[in-house]
Amino acid sequence: MMIYYVRDFVCKNMCKVSRQYKKGIETEQKIVSEAKKQFLKKGYKKVSVTSICDNIGIMSGNASYYFPHKWNIGLRMFQDFMYEVMDFVEAEYGPESTFFKYSLALFICSDRELADAERCRFVREVFEKGFFIDFGTSFCEEFTPEYNKGTTKQFTEEQMRKTMVATVSVYTMLVLDLLKQTDDNPSRDEVINISWIICNIIGRIFGKDVEAVHDEVNKATDIYKSIDMSQFRFI
Repeated sequence: MMIYYVRDFVCKNMCKVSRQYKKGIETEQKIVSEAKKQFLKKGYKKVSVTSICDNIGIMSGNASYYFPHKWNIGLRMFQDFMYEVMDFVEAEYGPESTFFKYSLALFICSDRELADAERCRFVREVFEKGFFIDFGTSFCEEFTPEYNKGTTKQFTEEQMRKTMVATVSVYTMLVLDLLKQTDDNPSRDEVINISWIICNIIGRIFGKDVEAVHDEVNKATDIYKSIDMSQFRFI
């Protein structure tokens, strides 16, 4: 299953976290939960690791064991959210193509990331900082074995890395430009349009026929519009 392959990779590479003890897991979850609240209320730039730790009664030095920098906490937030979305897509649409499932997940993620002004502010701050490109690239490049099945192109690990760096960078620039133009208040149609563009770029990179790409992206769009989005919360 695609999601388990990706999850194994991220767990081993994104955070220096010990999951051997229940107390350690609970501490880690408390840090992330409190960070989400503060990031949403104050914005990413105005929150410190010390303020997060003070509110949950732990020493900032202890937090560094789980998250060496605030940057890592932000990455973990995106990671957890993507897990939720990918789990849903995999469970509901397992028989569908990998490209379709990736497209649908991208629509859902984009919608929830930019659902209101507060979340738009957070996304803008972390996109400007650049760490979403690092995470998005690491996450996406793990799809290489799946994408290489039945496509007209076979990518090496290095080619995949470069491809995903470019793709995630384009997505980031499109989102930042949209937020700037709309004062952090994009319409749902505008968010859908950005996701549609990126899905088509990825489809063409992997050698899929233009009509086939459009068909799968349009199908993902239609299904996405019918999903109850209240169950997906970015923060």
